[in-house]
Amino acid sequence: MAFDRQSLYISAHGEIGTGGGAGEDIFSFGLRASGDTGFDAVDALAELDVPGIAAIFGTYFEAAGTKIETVGHLYKVKVAALGTDGKYLTDSIEAEPEPGGSNGSVSAVRYPNQVALAVSLRTVTNIGRATKGRFYLPVPGHNVQTDGKIIPAEVVATAATSKTFLDALNTKLAADITQTIRLQIMSDIGSGVSRVVTSVRVGDVIDTIRSRRNALTETYSSATLA
Repeated sequence: MAFDRQSLYISAHGEIGTGGGAGEDIFSFGLRASGDTGFDAVDALAELDVPGIAAIFGTYFEAAGTKIETVGHLYKVKVAALGTDGKYLTDSIEAEPEPGGSNGSVSAVRYPNQVALAVSLRTVTNIGRATKGRFYLPVPGHNVQTDGKIIPAEVVATAATSKTFLDALNTKLAADITQTIRLQIMSDIGSGVSRVVTSVRVGDVIDTIRSRRNALTETYSSATLA
């Protein structure tokens, strides 16, 4: 199995909790960007203004519409050049979104650390491989109605903010890199398939990150019946 082209993997890294390295948990999420089948990821990384990319992530993380809780701290953004085997071609480059990192903006809601909000990426087709992808926003601060779903206006706001974020990334990538480049969904099954991301959507149900839930050690309190 192999990808059909090289790519840049852009990932965000941070923690949940009090901040300053004393958090309760860590999180990460990432996106792929590439161009034509002859895309040279090493050349692209050398041209890329990684601090500028990190600043775009920071703006998204802090935005009111993204609705990440203040206990979410984004500390770094890393960009790696990957070969068709998915392995590093050269050293990755890291940058802070801003000095000391970026924090979420919502403090009125506090859900357990294992919940997250899925942001789904779509392509021009639903048929075949590499048609859709997603990343998870940590510690969402969205208000939930009595039916268990997020208030509609907040879903619309997060979808709009996510579109602004992805558009800004595409614009920055195109401005910095000589080669044609866009955010893409990529599959390494068979000979590989890559498709350009064309839209984003956000649902109204909060998700659970099962690995984060499984990592929590549960303490029990017992009571003996009469």
